[in-house]
Amino acid sequence: MKIILVALLLLAGLVHASPSDEEIAKEVIKESIANYKGVCPCPYSTHPDGRQCGYRSVYSSKSASAPICYSITVTPKMIEDYKDRYKP
Repeated sequence: MKIILVALLLLAGLVHASPSDEEIAKEVIKESIANYKGVCPCPYSTHPDGRQCGYRSVYSSKSASAPICYSITVTPKMIEDYKDRYKP
């Protein structure tokens, strides 16, 4: 009976699990790439010619305007800022 009640609460959206830091890092990366207006934000992005961007990406150029492409570059401050922006 308890399992059914918990399942119903989850389905109803009454119980909300906070995203993990890893999930938040992925969202930070998605937002960063989405805000980049160029063609090749990250080395793993696809160039319009169909090939991977690789060294042609702005991330590889070490530009200050480069988006965040990897979770290793997401700082604890970025995660805290994300949590502050999306507080329930």
